[in-house]
Amino acid sequence: MNAFEEKMWERREGEMIGEKRGKKIGERIGEKRGEERGRKEGLARGEKTKQREIARRMVEMKMALDIIAKATGLTEQELNALKKRN
Repeated sequence: MNAFEEKMWERREGEMIGEKRGKKIGERIGEKRGEERGRKEGLARGEKTKQREIARRMVEMKMALDIIAKATGLTEQELNALKKRN
């Protein structure tokens, strides 16, 4: 193997090592972003569930739907659905 071929071989080995390292780093970043996104979505769902529970109680207390909507942030459609369930 001449000097040129040897340099090319070394370069290719370096690229392969760099590619593997880059892939591992990318996977870690992706996992972390996925965890953060999942956490945020879970918190949002939990908040929405809590608002529905509060609204359900307010509906049971026969409060006006427009007041419940303002207090909970739920739409009147969502409140009507809650009202039908009770």
